[in-house]
Order: sequence, then C-alpha cells, then structure tokens
Amino acid sequence: MARQADNTASKRMYMGKVKAWDICKHYKAAEKEQLSTVIEDAKRRNLPLDRVTFRGQPVHVDRIEKYLKKKRRLLAEDKRSQLQCEPDLSLQSQQQSSESASGPDTDTMGTSSRSRTCQSLSTTSNSNASISPPQSRSASGATMSLPEDGGTLFAGRSGVQTVPYSLPPVTPFDAELLLKQIRAYATHTPHGLGEPPSCIRFWSSIRSAIYFLKVGSPHLAWPVLNAACANASDLLLADARTLSVPFLRSLLSTLAPANTRFHPEVRAVLLRYLSRRLATDPSMQPLSVICGHLAHDDSHHEASQRGLNLLLDLAQSPTRPVAYCAHQTLATHLALISLYRRVADLSAAETAAKLLIAHCDFAFGPSSLETCDAKVELVYIYTSQERYDEGLTLCQEVLDTRAQSPEVGEFPDKKACYAMENMAEMYHFRGQEGDVDMCIGWLKRALERTWRLRGSVPTTIHIRDKLWGMLVTLGRVLEAEDLEVRYPAAGSAAGDEGWVVVGEDS
Repeated sequence: MARQADNTASKRMYMGKVKAWDICKHYKAAEKEQLSTVIEDAKRRNLPLDRVTFRGQPVHVDRIEKYLKKKRRLLAEDKRSQLQCEPDLSLQSQQQSSESASGPDTDTMGTSSRSRTCQSLSTTSNSNASISPPQSRSASGATMSLPEDGGTLFAGRSGVQTVPYSLPPVTPFDAELLLKQIRAYATHTPHGLGEPPSCIRFWSSIRSAIYFLKVGSPHLAWPVLNAACANASDLLLADARTLSVPFLRSLLSTLAPANTRFHPEVRAVLLRYLSRRLATDPSMQPLSVICGHLAHDDSHHEASQRGLNLLLDLAQSPTRPVAYCAHQTLATHLALISLYRRVADLSAAETAAKLLIAHCDFAFGPSSLETCDAKVELVYIYTSQERYDEGLTLCQEVLDTRAQSPEVGEFPDKKACYAMENMAEMYHFRGQEGDVDMCIGWLKRALERTWRLRGSVPTTIHIRDKLWGMLVTLGRVLEAEDLEVRYPAAGSAAGDEGWVVVGEDS
C-alpha cells in the first residue's frame, strides 16, 4: 500500500510539474486560431517561425498546422456531403424524359424546367459579382455578407445566389495547353513598344489593392478594387498589339496564386471577370481564353512561373526589335524575381536579382533608373532574409541615384517614396537602438512627399495609418491626432462597402 501511495503521489507531482512547465503543448481552439494568424503573417513576411512565441514560450508550429489541416479537411468533407445530398439534375432530366411518354404536359414541364435552369445560370453569369467583408454594406446600401461555406455572392436580378469561389473545371487543368495558348498569342500578335496607359492604371490599382489586403487594410483595398474594375472597360479600347505581352505579364505575376494566397477569392473572381469582359471584343478572345483557363489551375504557382519564363524567352527572340527586347526583358525579369520571392525561393530570387543588376549596369549604366528598379527588388529580398544592414545600404544607394538622375525630374518621385517606406520598414524590423526614431523620420518624409504628389489616395492613407500606429504605441498621441488633421482621408469610411465587380449590364 505504501508503495502504491508513493507511486500515486509521484505521478500527481509529475503531472503538476508538467502543467507548471507548460510550453504551449496543448492549446485551446481560440488560441490556435489566434496563433494561426500570427504564423500566416510570419510566412507572408518570410520570417523564421522560431520567433513566434506564446506566453513567452516557443510555439509548436507543427501542432497549429496540424489543427488547421484537420479543420480544413472537416470543412471539405462537410461540403462534399452537402453536394452529395443535392439532387442530380442530369438524373432528374433522364427521369423526366423517360416519363414523357405519359403525355405532352410532362414533356412541356421538363422543357420549362430545363429552360428555367439555363435562364438562372445565364442570369448568374451576367450578374454583378461582389465580394465583401462579413456584414459589410454594398454600394446600394443593402447588407451583404460572405456565405458560411466559403462561397461568393453573385447578386442577380432574381436575388442573391451562392456559387463556389472557383468554378469546377470541365476538364482537368492542363499546364501544357495553357503554355501553348500563351505562346500562340504572344508570338502571332504584332509587337508594340509602348504599354497602354489603361493597362498600367488597371494593374497598378490591382497590385495596390492586393498589397492592402496582405497587410491587413481591407478598408483601403475594396475602394481600389471597385475603381479598377469599374474602369476595366478602358482595356477594351486599347490596341490589342500593345496589350498582349504587358497584359500577360501582369496577369501571370500580379494574379499569381502566391501573391493572392491570403485572399484566393479575389483572384478567382477577377480571372472570371476579366475572361467575361475581354470576351466581348473579338481581338481580345485569346486573352479571355487564357484568363478562363488560369481560373482552374488549382492555385499552383508552377503555371505562372513557367508562363513568365516563356514570355522571357519570347522577349529575347531575335525577331523582336532591340528596344522591345530591352523593355520587355527587364519587366519580365522583375516579375519573375518577385514571383520567386513570394514563393519563398529566396536563393533563386537573390541570384536572379544580382544577375539582373549586373546586366542593367552593362546595358543601361550603373546610374540608370533600370538599374535602380533591379536594386529595389534585391532590397525586398534582403528584407525577407532579415539582412537589414545590406538592405538599408542598397536602398540608400537607390535614393541617392534617383536624386541625381535627370530623368526623375522633381525628387522625390513616386518610386522614391516607396523606397523611403522601405527604409522605414527595415529600420522597424531591425530594432536596434535609435531605429524607432529613424523609422518615424522616414515615414514622415514618405507621407509628406506622397501627399504632395498624389493627395489623399489610399497609398497616402496607408502610410499615415502606419505612422499613426507607431506614434500611439510610443505614447505620442498629440502627434498622432495632428496627422489626421494635416492629412485627412477623402470621404468617410468608403472602404466599408466591400468589393463590387461591375458587370456588363450595369
């Protein structure tokens, strides 16, 4: 009995020690959800996961990922069970056709039901697709929310219908077929040296909106997406021969799955929307087919990477003009390096960036703007690798070069403002003594110049909000309040309306 009592006491004491020495081996569901957000943010910034802590202790990342994987699997099983419970329209039509021998009224009913089904599908495809945050308000004032099963709201004339984010492909995704379509269109389309302004504006807005979503500022992203999609009709006015390669490059890089992995619904709806809009112009039909095909790639980045490599080979073709080769090769190289960085292949991204800098030094000169653009990509890579000292040195070099370049005009320009924001971000991440003051100083310079250049645009408000958050954290509340007075936002809470993709009939 004494021995059993000793064992029991030892076990009780051991379990008490385990609970006292808890290093977050077991988490509650709410804690796992909270930690998953922190881990996803660390992955997005390409930061090491061993820096993630909870209650001052290291986090078992594999346990969190296992929990999330199990949760996603259970949700997928629930969706499959719901789909299996739904009646099969094809079986119903066969039963109706087999029962049509009983009289003409039955056949009429079957025909009318099929026509109603086709009519509802056509209404859904031509309706205004909208994605909005939970319980947000649409432009018409009606409250709209995302369905619980992860669907997309398509507001049609007959009401609101729920459809999946990505339409199920009729045939499995074929990467080789997609590459053949890209090659055929980019090869047989006459080359143009300039990129149409409509294409530049559209993709610049899309890139800004995706960035705002990634950094957790949806109130700034939705108005930008609204404006970009409302002005997408300008793409149809562009010359097809100048739109081909620039459009394909932006399509493969900006809407790459790696760039939209935190909001895949945005990519799915944008691809379907572009496919539908471009299909209205016969000269844009090949681009429409490519957009529709990319919507069914199951979010694999290999298709985007292989497509950009193909465009790079075509840009370096000997049949292309020299000016075309230089411009398209540089732009495609930058897009490919960004894709490497977003899929966390930092070694390949660094190698490609250094080779591109050496090429630009030889082809354009060490003080050219093309070389500056290549160096900025390397700055992003250094930031992801936490090599902040090298990144700060290189970014300062870019700013000095742009300040002395006669091509820039009035300094600092828009790209210099982005570089100033990068300087502030690296000082913030480095976290050494005095870096906080340097970060605030660079943010103030970037905010003041961006306000003078562009006014109260979402980019300016985003810089203001970052500076406001840092000042409030440091207890400098009066300075933070002064920012809202000096740099007011245009309008009031425009971002709470969500995203409404404007359809053809609106």
